[in-house]
Amino acid sequence: MSVKESRSSARAGGSATPSRRRLGRFVSMGLAMAALIPGIASAGDPAADASHTSGLNALDSLAMAAPLQASGPVLVTCPTGNQNQDFTPPIGLLPLPVVLSGSGQFSSCTASDDANLNYGDYTVDGGGTASCLSASMASTTTITWNDGTTSTIAFSASIATQPIAQPVVILFGNVVAGRYQGALALKSLVTNPLPPLKQCLTVGVAHTSGPAGLTLIKL
Repeated sequence: MSVKESRSSARAGGSATPSRRRLGRFVSMGLAMAALIPGIASAGDPAADASHTSGLNALDSLAMAAPLQASGPVLVTCPTGNQNQDFTPPIGLLPLPVVLSGSGQFSSCTASDDANLNYGDYTVDGGGTASCLSASMASTTTITWNDGTTSTIAFSASIATQPIAQPVVILFGNVVAGRYQGALALKSLVTNPLPPLKQCLTVGVAHTSGPAGLTLIKL
């Protein structure tokens, strides 16, 4: 599923704010990520798992690269994880309004402020317009870290690198409440291969899943 950028409000005129410039660098970095993920094997194949992990590690490595260090230090990086998500109603070949819900876990985390923080369970809620081929949605991810603290992240923009076969979706947002409030967030999500055309034309797709990763950067 390829994902188009979603904006919650129209862009105001005039010069860009520092926060918007940082987000612009984030988007530019996300586009560069596409070149690092050449092709992802079929789900369920051990080679696929290695490829998924390699791709997500590449995303998180780039998140700590020089262009973003100007925006602030990396607070948390979680190179592995998973996400399951449901669409109501099921998505089909034509775009339609949908409600998104899901859950997952970010794992193998490293936090700059706490050596004992190593994973977080999370839920996803959102909505927008989606089909089997594209989507434009805003969402909220609420993480409960392994020490009981929480972070709420609002994602309002995304890009897809590999819109064919097995997309890698990169979401951009901010921590709006809880631990790391104010941080810039990058979430990577590898979705399962695109569903069969017959399913999109008939019953629709109600569920997708795939590996996920997260990086939080201090503004």
